[in-house]
Formats: sequence, C-alpha cells, structure tokens
Amino acid sequence: MKGTFLMLLSNMTWSLWIVLQASLLKEYPNKLLSTLVQCGLSTAQSFLLAVAVERDPAAWKLQLDVGLLAVAYSVSSSIMSNDDDEEIIKQINN
Repeated sequence: MKGTFLMLLSNMTWSLWIVLQASLLKEYPNKLLSTLVQCGLSTAQSFLLAVAVERDPAAWKLQLDVGLLAVAYSVSSSIMSNDDDEEIIKQINN
C-alpha cells in the first residue's frame, strides 16, 4: 500500500512539475538553466531521502551485482525521460 501511495505521489508531483516548467519557460526561455536546477534539486532531494532511510555506510558500497544494474538503469531511464518531457513542454507551450 505504501509503494502505491508513493508512486501515485511521485507521478502527480512530476506532472505538476512539467506544467510549472512549461509556464516557467514562457517567462524565462533558458532550458539549460531549468534542467540544471531540476537535476541539482533532484540530486539533493534523493541524497537526503537516501541518508534518512539507509544510515548504514556499508549499504552504500556498490558491488558488481543487481544493485549496480539498478543504478545504471535508473540513470539511463532518467536521461531518456528528459527527452520525452521536452516534447511534452513544447506541446503545452503551443
């Protein structure tokens, strides 16, 4: 139940961010700065959440296993989703 709630919350906040980003880019059309701010705040938020949830330093050590594959998949999917978001924002602006 908790995972479903968190996924729903994540999707809602991401959708809200896309809508807000579209109006932001109408005022300030600097896409690179917008992406930089998004990545920086996402990194800080993810780091703080991860430190709050997993306090054991040994758990942070990456090994050649499924954990490393999960990190690589997460990075590649976030890079690909940024391309999709740009198209959505263009459609909202038009």
